[in-house]
Amino acid sequence: MSGKHETTFPDELVVFAIVALDVYNAPALHVLNISKELANLGIKVTLVAPRPAGELAVSISDADMQCHYTANLTRWRLPNSLNTLMQLAAVWRFRKKKRLYLRSSPFSLPLIALARAVGFNPVVLEINGWIFDELVSLGYGKLPARVFEFLQTMEAKLAHRIRVVTPGLGQILKEKQIQADKVQVIGNATNLQVFHPLEKRKCRSVLSLATNRTYMAFVGNLWPPIDLEVIFQAMKQLEDNGDELAARMELLIAGDGVSAGALREKARKAGVETRVHFLGSRSPEQANVVLGAADLAVAPFHVSRNERIGLSALKLFDYAAAAKPIIASDISGIREFSDQPWIRLFAPGDTDSCARAISSFFTTDLQHSGEQARMYAEANFGWNRRAMEITSLLAPL
Repeated sequence: MSGKHETTFPDELVVFAIVALDVYNAPALHVLNISKELANLGIKVTLVAPRPAGELAVSISDADMQCHYTANLTRWRLPNSLNTLMQLAAVWRFRKKKRLYLRSSPFSLPLIALARAVGFNPVVLEINGWIFDELVSLGYGKLPARVFEFLQTMEAKLAHRIRVVTPGLGQILKEKQIQADKVQVIGNATNLQVFHPLEKRKCRSVLSLATNRTYMAFVGNLWPPIDLEVIFQAMKQLEDNGDELAARMELLIAGDGVSAGALREKARKAGVETRVHFLGSRSPEQANVVLGAADLAVAPFHVSRNERIGLSALKLFDYAAAAKPIIASDISGIREFSDQPWIRLFAPGDTDSCARAISSFFTTDLQHSGEQARMYAEANFGWNRRAMEITSLLAPL
């Protein structure tokens, strides 16, 4: 590296991931993109992760970083979070690299405690969500949720520095008596090379879709915080109101998860099951084709979980990078973009408001709105920008 970079960036960094990096989910894409962009800055990144069964969700080469794989306990149907226990030996092995970056998980406390004990400085903890809220939203009781909240609070106390992806998470840490000066808000981002504009007709041909229909698209994990039911109901309401365009409107869902079955039933009950297409889990490149085929993208969230901590919604950034106008719930982390011409917000869970938001876009030039979204994404939503911000956390204390 040049002398300039030597004074700006650390020489080496160890990044720990608890999820196998061949899975197309937000944690895997997140850690791979961050690691790759930090490596592009000239930092020698060692990525420690459970052994993948297939190709990584984001392509990397030996020139990008060194990968060290540990046992993947999910192969024995054990929880992902226990993978941290299999990575304790790697903390000792790479202790001379000094700097460590880790995304919080239910059992990451032992890893952080050992890292502090063997001399890592700094130990940087990334917090993407508050585990109490997540577990309660998934149906777990409040007692186990409080136990894991205690573990997350303890690891936050041990970490030298903390990256939170929303101001709401920062406020929760303040309430837990975590030093404010070690907490920094650095949001999420998207891969601007993977998510990019595509020609609509070609994408529809690839997916065997009709050319004379209006398509909305949702890309992401199907789990309780997502409120696709309000989209189903808005589609039905627009149809019942005699809107000719709405009668041809269909929804493409690229994703899978614990709520998939329930959402299929909700589409049936809303009377729109023939116009809702569950496409299953897709790679990022395939998801970009789904977005390319769509006229609009939707990001509906339940307010109960998301309002307290806010959102740093990866899908919002992916949509904008793919040049798609967006319909989204009006909650913290999204409403900050309400003045942008490429997004329309609706009151969470409100069918009337959602239907109005959808209709409002068809009085505008959708292509121009999409172009504005892409321009904004290029200026604000790239992982390279986030990597530069993360380097500010890596100086030793």
